[in-house]
Amino acid sequence: MREMKRFLALGLAAVMLFGIAGCGGGEEAPETENTEGGGEEFPKVDPYTNAEVQDLGGYEFTIAASFQYYEDPTGRDLIVSEQAWQDRRKEVEDLYNCKITVIPYPGNFSSKILAGEKVADLVQMDLTQLYNAIGAGYLRPLDSIEGLDMSDERWDYTSKYTELATYKGRPYALSYAVPYEVRGGMVYNKTLLKNLGVEEDIQQLVDNGEWTFDKFLEICQKVTVDSNNDGIPESYGVMSQSGDKYCTDFINANGGRLAVMNEEGKVVENFSDQKVINGLTFAADLANTYNVAYIPESWRTKESFLAGGYSQSDFVKEFVNGKAAFYMCETWVMNQLIKPAADNIEYGFVPMPKGPDTDSYSCDGHYMLGFGVTVNNQDLDKAVIIINALAERAASYQGDDWIDSAIEVQFFQDGDQDSVDNYKLLYENSNFDYIYGIGDLNALYNNALQPAVLWNQGSPASVLDSMRGSMQSYLDTVYNKK
Repeated sequence: MREMKRFLALGLAAVMLFGIAGCGGGEEAPETENTEGGGEEFPKVDPYTNAEVQDLGGYEFTIAASFQYYEDPTGRDLIVSEQAWQDRRKEVEDLYNCKITVIPYPGNFSSKILAGEKVADLVQMDLTQLYNAIGAGYLRPLDSIEGLDMSDERWDYTSKYTELATYKGRPYALSYAVPYEVRGGMVYNKTLLKNLGVEEDIQQLVDNGEWTFDKFLEICQKVTVDSNNDGIPESYGVMSQSGDKYCTDFINANGGRLAVMNEEGKVVENFSDQKVINGLTFAADLANTYNVAYIPESWRTKESFLAGGYSQSDFVKEFVNGKAAFYMCETWVMNQLIKPAADNIEYGFVPMPKGPDTDSYSCDGHYMLGFGVTVNNQDLDKAVIIINALAERAASYQGDDWIDSAIEVQFFQDGDQDSVDNYKLLYENSNFDYIYGIGDLNALYNNALQPAVLWNQGSPASVLDSMRGSMQSYLDTVYNKK
């Protein structure tokens, strides 16, 4: 997973002022008071439960994290959800007499667990890592922890994440992300579309359920322009931040999943599913039949592709300069790279178009981040108190009125409520494909998906058929242990 250094948008201060003014009725934590005569203190009260809080005696609650919630006293590198959590962290430390420390996620996580170490009270993982850890037996189901109730209203806002982190009916991870996290979709260059005469209102197509593979192809053909007839278009319909994403996102957008759970509760390969084949075929046709997908020259052979050398910054530079109308990327690319570079264009954010085999928009969420509890954690009596307390909003972040503005400030241009609505839509339509639980998928990417799509080496159906059986032993190791 690529490292994501986060930048807090300059407008956050204004957003939070709006949020404070609009929250109305948010309950403030009662201050400790003294009695008139003897200086005796009243007990502190948790503003969420109105119950007397437990003094944790300076307990050090640890969080092992890689990509969020790191230490940054300046706040410069924090996105909105991280800043909101940091503010709540300070309140909890004071209220419960504890210390909340963020430590790096250990590279030797498995070895530490096998050695009996707790690692941390909470361990941050994306869903790919999470399912690996579930299969290995490293994590406790959250519903086995006394005092932790994931159906409680404090978890309502991030309940979709816990749903994705639920395996065989048991939840394994929680999220503190407010605003919540979305990991994929399409950025589109509104300026380029307008300049090239595209009259369709993309947002209206989304709203009407007409944002489909067919409509997407139609628009991509309109904006793929070779004005000097040298065989190399100056602009294309679509490009992607990575070869694997280009392949798998079209599969996902067609409702396809590369691994599924069958009726017997066993996770199995799903390479022969027509939804998978049709999604990958569409991606291949865009690149090789219709020639509307921008494939960098360095991606045109397996050898040059694997050698690397084409960076995320290269793609973003080309996108904002009009190389393609649509850019398939993770949302962190928008706030870190696209928004700072998009001074001369207007851009928006939409779901992947719907394939012919599905009725809904879809978002691959396997890189979504959350927190699990290891089986070696013997401090649950203290840890659960802090886990619950951190789920409450800090005093300045009560209510939900500020959230749309925060999403807009972070990712989008001023006044772009349509993109905010699409962001929220994709959160609700995020999903997890069991194939990602096996971790290293390079064999599948480099021997099947990318050869068919990037290098035009065999039909999608044939290359997927050639991989049948190759992933099942890995799936069995993660999901189907006796």
